[in-house]
Amino acid sequence: MRKVIRAAILRVSLPVLACCGVYGQSASAQPAFEVASVKRAVSSASSGGVIVSFGAAGLRRTSDPGRVDYRSISLSSLVIEAYDIKRYQFSGPSWMDSERFDIVAKAPPGADREQVRLMLQNLLAERFKMTLHRERKEMPMYSLAVARSGPKIRESAEESAPKDAAAPEAPPSGGPQRLTMGKDGFPILPSGVSVPGPMTIMMNGRARMQASKETMQDFANILSGQLNRPVVDETALKGKYDFMLYWSPDNAGPMAPAPGAAASPPDGETYPDLAAAIQQQLGLRLEVKKGAVDILVIDRAEKVPTEN
Repeated sequence: MRKVIRAAILRVSLPVLACCGVYGQSASAQPAFEVASVKRAVSSASSGGVIVSFGAAGLRRTSDPGRVDYRSISLSSLVIEAYDIKRYQFSGPSWMDSERFDIVAKAPPGADREQVRLMLQNLLAERFKMTLHRERKEMPMYSLAVARSGPKIRESAEESAPKDAAAPEAPPSGGPQRLTMGKDGFPILPSGVSVPGPMTIMMNGRARMQASKETMQDFANILSGQLNRPVVDETALKGKYDFMLYWSPDNAGPMAPAPGAAASPPDGETYPDLAAAIQQQLGLRLEVKKGAVDILVIDRAEKVPTEN
């Protein structure tokens, strides 16, 4: 009888040990950079620029596609990038906004953007001894709905490429190109140059968003970044849409206009704020509400990273 019991215990224990072995392997096989240099930036001024390049992740094509390069980046911005969250989902000490770092790393061949984010998470834990947790927090948010007057946006036309379609025109080369200004006071992209997704240009305290084949869910996500609050799509509009939106940002600093040019509203009109522009120009409206949002809370992080 004892032999039977021992045999049963042995049969049960082996799968448990096997599971532990698999877990241990997955924990030790976390994605990591091949090499990484982390240094405090020479200047920690909040006006410092940020350069991010990683060809394989699709952020920017470089001569070295596995190179990750952050210049004068705040630790809070690095956390937001690593965990793919919005600014309003971050909660940490104030010094994480002011202290800035230069980070240069080499990702393994074939790494994609999600793997690079995991590598950044591991780098934060190893070099900055960062610990964190997630929690739900109630905060003000917006819902994006259709205004009483009805939507004023145009649904995107279906495209059908002809069989003998000509190759797309190559973008101009041979150095910087001088941009021409449109009647609305904003630059016109050179022929052959396209930008994926909606393009927002801010000039002289005014802004223009140009969108093509954009869903309302995507538009709500973009607005959440502009407003620094969650935006929920409640329009019930399921298509893809083309639109142009002009507004005057309340808190965004003006960008320097091109020489001799300034962004001015069409026909001398003044631009409204973002909420009013959405209602007047798109036939949509933003409504204030409250809801629970996932927040990333930093429990501990060191100002001085460990040696490279």
